[in-house]
Amino acid sequence: MAKPNSEKQKLLIDKLPIQTRKKILIFALAILMVIILGLWLVFLQSSLAPSAQSEKQAEDLKKIQEDLTNFFEGTKEQFEILDKNLKDWSGESADGLNLTPEAIAKIKTELLAGEIKSWQKYSSPDYQYQIQYPNQWSIDATKPEMVSLSQPASATATEALTVQVIKNQDLDFIKNFVTEFPAGCAKPQPTIINGNQTMELRCLKRVGEINRETENYFIEKNNNLYVLSFIKNEKDFNDTSIKIITTIEFN
Repeated sequence: MAKPNSEKQKLLIDKLPIQTRKKILIFALAILMVIILGLWLVFLQSSLAPSAQSEKQAEDLKKIQEDLTNFFEGTKEQFEILDKNLKDWSGESADGLNLTPEAIAKIKTELLAGEIKSWQKYSSPDYQYQIQYPNQWSIDATKPEMVSLSQPASATATEALTVQVIKNQDLDFIKNFVTEFPAGCAKPQPTIINGNQTMELRCLKRVGEINRETENYFIEKNNNLYVLSFIKNEKDFNDTSIKIITTIEFN
């Protein structure tokens, strides 16, 4: 019974970006160093009898203890960040929805129940697709090949969902797309949106001083490649962006 679990974990690791795998190795080595330093400190304390310690030895020992404590706290913080990232990449995060076929079916049921009835619709005469979005959102379609849908400026953090059309490209373009994200991308995952074969790709994008996760969905249609993307932010924005993506239809 242990073999299937082992294979499942192996597949999860294989899906992680190379940079994330390197971080796991670095953090594992760091915790090993903590253990070694801790054992060494215990040995040092036991080998130096209190009566035999000089004032300088006591100060050096105190400094070692402080350095070790600081190192451990920093390592602990990094492990907490790594744990959150791993949960996000493995699909266990509760910060947003994942576009599995089951999730899409659930979203469409909710939308058809009434939410989508009040939404606006954008139709692209140039690239033969339609997409719906909430009334309070705005749209910038000055460039038909790169349409941007934004949540209200009054929101806590204004972000955008983009619909990019790449002419005469197929899903092989994903190989080139990945090179734009040096921080790494997960393994593309197949799904279906409105009957269209879709590839989901999660990548880390450098924004300021931090890496932020991006959601990208690739649909090959009408001899073009449609790329729907957004940078993950607050839960409401993430969930609404996913709902918008599920409304896309093609002529």
